[in-house]
Amino acid sequence: MKKMSAKVTAAILAASAVLSACGGSGSSETTAAAAGGDTSAAETTAAAETVAEPTGTGMAESESSETSGTAAQDDERLADYHLLQGIVTGTNDEKGTFTLKADDGGEYVITTGNIGDVETEIADDSLVVIGYIGVEIHDNMDLEKVNMVIAAPGDDDWTITYAEGTTTANAMSTFMMVTADGTEMGFMKAGCPMDEDALGGDSGAKIGVVYMDSEDVSFPLEIRKLQ
Repeated sequence: MKKMSAKVTAAILAASAVLSACGGSGSSETTAAAAGGDTSAAETTAAAETVAEPTGTGMAESESSETSGTAAQDDERLADYHLLQGIVTGTNDEKGTFTLKADDGGEYVITTGNIGDVETEIADDSLVVIGYIGVEIHDNMDLEKVNMVIAAPGDDDWTITYAEGTTTANAMSTFMMVTADGTEMGFMKAGCPMDEDALGGDSGAKIGVVYMDSEDVSFPLEIRKLQ
C-alpha cells in the first residue's frame, strides 16, 4: 500500500541524490518560510500537495494503518498537539499581525513571524488553521505559551495523527519514509521542529512523525528520533 504515486516517489528519490540531508532544527528554513509572504506560501503549498499526494487509499484506511500502538498510546503521544481554526477578521501589515476569530469564540492577535511555516494566504475573511504544540488554547489565552508550527488552509478537514517508520529518501526540504506495514509517506519539513539528527543520512533513520493530515496534503508538526 502506498500513499504516494510512483512519479512523485521517483522525483523525491532523484532530489535526494543531489541535495544534502537537512537533519537540524530547520530554523533557517522556518525564517525564510515565515518571511516569504503570500507568494512563497502558495508555492510551498503546491509543492507539499505534490509530495503528499494520495494514490487512492481512503482516509479511514490511512489513519488506521499509519498510526502505531494502541489508541491509548496514540492519545498520549498526541496530547500536546492541537489545531486552532477560524477566520481572519483583520490584518496589520505594519505590525506583521492578523486577528483570528477562532471556532471556540476567542479572538487571537497572531504575529505571522511567530509561525514556523505559513502555507496559506493570510487575508481578511480567509479561513486558517494553525497546528501548534503546547497547552490547548481557549478563551483568548496567551499564544506565547505555545509553539505555532504551521498555518494551513482552514477550509480543509484536518486531523492530527502519528506514524513511525524508516526513511527511504531525505532531500533538502522533503523526506520519505515507509511504515512497518509498507505504507510509503512523504512530507515537507520546512519549519518543523525535530530531534537532533532525526533525519541523519540519506535513508535508514528510524523516526516517529506527528502530523496534520487532510485529504490532499500532510504537514509534520514534529519529527522524533527513535532508538
